[in-house]
Amino acid sequence: MIEAGEALLVGKWPRKAGLLIADTAGGQQWELTFQSDTWTINGAVLPEIPDAENPRQIVERRLGSIVRLAYVMDGLFETFLKHRVGSGWTDLRKAIKAWIVFRTASVM
Repeated sequence: MIEAGEALLVGKWPRKAGLLIADTAGGQQWELTFQSDTWTINGAVLPEIPDAENPRQIVERRLGSIVRLAYVMDGLFETFLKHRVGSGWTDLRKAIKAWIVFRTASVM
């Protein structure tokens, strides 16, 4: 979106993002809104449970899906921290900035 590109160019930070997160190990995916500055999730759409035999199985599997989503998000945060405090952060930051400039130039 043009507005997003303009905001990035003037130094504004994205705080909310709509995400589709897939867990290849667990075979699940979630659609959600993520607020990065508070690390909160809103409106997560949990995977369907088509083969549940009773309401208890539905509840248990939905709770398991929520626990798995929390685990995946923790893993994402751990990966971010490794990059952020790692020795390659300066180069990675420059690459991200170059990508933003390139993407915003192609949108505008």
